[in-house]
Amino acid sequence: MRKPTKAETEDAISRYFSVIEPGVGSGKIARFAALGFPGLNSAVSDFKGFGSRIVESTHIRGWLRKLDAAEQQSEMLKADRDERQLKRRLNGFKTTCASHFPELSELSEAEQRHLQAKADALSHARCVELRRTLRAKHADAEAAAREMGVDAPELPELRHDE
Repeated sequence: MRKPTKAETEDAISRYFSVIEPGVGSGKIARFAALGFPGLNSAVSDFKGFGSRIVESTHIRGWLRKLDAAEQQSEMLKADRDERQLKRRLNGFKTTCASHFPELSELSEAEQRHLQAKADALSHARCVELRRTLRAKHADAEAAAREMGVDAPELPELRHDE
């Protein structure tokens, strides 16, 4: 459950393992080497297999630490990627402002003319409606005046709508 002290490590190695000569090997020695413990073999006195369990548990503990380190690195990379994306978005806005504001300034006069043209079109439509209403009311007033036998009021000069 914790990392052993140097003295505990040396005691466990002397109790459960024997150091072998390079080039000498068997299946168990190859297995220990594959798990990261080259040059060790189970001690002859280790009849309960503690040495194998120590090697396997140490290997598993190392594997778990490796997985934890990979997860931590993945989280760091994600945080870095997220930060770079935020910076890119911020810098993108700054770049867009730098290019769009000068153009916006150039187009503002044309935009004012456009807005004035729209307002003029609305004013024209209202004038047409007012003249149409005045002509219709004048025609109705003329009819009423004829029936009454009186002079109808004059309709002021109105522009002819197209």
